[in-house]
Amino acid sequence: MQLIEKNGVLLRADSELLNDEGQAIEIKGLRDAHCHLVWLGMKHYQLDLQGSKSQKDCIERALDFGQNRGGWILGRGWNEENWDDRNFDRHLLDKYFPNIPVYFIRIDGHAAWCNSKALEIAKISRNSKNPDGGEILKDSWGNPSGILIDMALEMINLVVPNPSDVEIEQYILKAIELCLGVGLTEVHDMDVHIGWLPVFEKLAKEKRLGIDIKSYIRAFDEKYLEQNIHPNRINNWYLAGLKFYADGALGSRGAALLEDYSDKKGHKGIVLMGQDELLKKAIAGLNHGFEIATHAIGDRANRMVLDVYQAIRKDKFTGKLRIEHAQIVHPNDLNRFAENNIEVTIQPMFAISDKNMAAQRLGERLRYSYPWKSLLETGANVFGSSDSPIESHDPLSGINALVNSGVPWQEGEHLSWEDAVSLYKPDA
Repeated sequence: MQLIEKNGVLLRADSELLNDEGQAIEIKGLRDAHCHLVWLGMKHYQLDLQGSKSQKDCIERALDFGQNRGGWILGRGWNEENWDDRNFDRHLLDKYFPNIPVYFIRIDGHAAWCNSKALEIAKISRNSKNPDGGEILKDSWGNPSGILIDMALEMINLVVPNPSDVEIEQYILKAIELCLGVGLTEVHDMDVHIGWLPVFEKLAKEKRLGIDIKSYIRAFDEKYLEQNIHPNRINNWYLAGLKFYADGALGSRGAALLEDYSDKKGHKGIVLMGQDELLKKAIAGLNHGFEIATHAIGDRANRMVLDVYQAIRKDKFTGKLRIEHAQIVHPNDLNRFAENNIEVTIQPMFAISDKNMAAQRLGERLRYSYPWKSLLETGANVFGSSDSPIESHDPLSGINALVNSGVPWQEGEHLSWEDAVSLYKPDA
């Protein structure tokens, strides 16, 4: 593949927009170090709420789409930051769907909007307590509002009908087709459900996976231990690691911060897994031969995970340790990634998508947020990624954001073309 810089943007050489101008970069392929293959493929077969302009827009899309699994209406991709009216609850959904369960997941996967029927099926009522690491938002009368945060989504996930193996295969193959179309030859696939593993194994044995796939199991419930699952390589598929969550997302105010949110005093986010629990589960995974990847967005979450990983290194564990996202890293913690041989995966497009919301949530903390160049300068091993389908799976979107995001407060973190591309090059 040949990439060419033209008018400040990196483009593919086969683009009709190009002529002979620009500097060419020759590469064999690119890697996305943090994506969600099944969800990327699923997006093309299920209700897509991304880019919706309002609550009513979501409902109109749902009315056009209809029921999509087991009598439920399932959708994903809404973002209230793009709406004029950000006060919403189950009542508008109930008006249009009084008897059909509706479950709409936010674009970041860390919040959900559902109707009364879905709450009823999941047995979520005014008497329901918040699960560890989650929140059931309630109205002024104490009833569930229909908005769920982080681990509260699991209460709905338990009762939503699962997709069949045939559907999972369809989603995987569609996602691979999409990845190949933008020059991706390797992906690191996060949050892989154990129930999907037989489908990956089947496709790998049949040599139908057209790209290298490195999978990380969604492991908070430790079912991999119950089923005695170990790392596994079959052709170009590698079951490599476990994925944990330290906190939620910034948009839903679930990212764990050291100080209060600038736009919500008294609230510092949600810790999904405490330090002792993460240490115990990470060591169990390492002893099982797995790599460990932990989602950490807020500065409090990143510090906690760094503390855990540092303790693991002191115990002489040499297995791979990764932090996913590292969006807000306190300056006092920046050098700890390289010092403890911790890999870090960033999503450059987040700075563009988050630019207005992040300023509201973080205030002055923006000066040490999205620390792309800062991490590289410490010697940390940094990987570029998309977190697709949350952002576009096209790696050039992320590369161009690294070079010039157009976000004023991010200018000091921009990279050269060569450094930006290097974050997306496969290991092999």
